[in-house]
Amino acid sequence: MHDSDLANYKMVANWLYRHIKLHEMDFSIIDANIEDIGLSGRAYNVLKENDIKSLQELLILVSNGHSIRVLKGAGKTVTKEIEEKVLKFQHAHIFKDRNVNMQARP
Repeated sequence: MHDSDLANYKMVANWLYRHIKLHEMDFSIIDANIEDIGLSGRAYNVLKENDIKSLQELLILVSNGHSIRVLKGAGKTVTKEIEEKVLKFQHAHIFKDRNVNMQARP
């Protein structure tokens, strides 16, 4: 086994852990609308145009492995902003019991 293989295995394990935790989560506690999460006007409009109205819908989209970048109108800046908001929420409410590298994606 090479060091690069180990790094890849860790990245996959972290992704799988995040994915499982998100699906085990009680989404009824997430009642925030996208207006409530402090996005810029452009990021808010991208989500609204793509019919994403709640934080729950946004988390499900991300947890299913979809990138924000696939949304109509989402460039690099908007994608980065939305992903940062999602990561902050996940760290604060979902993964607070474990230090998980949220940036690592397979």
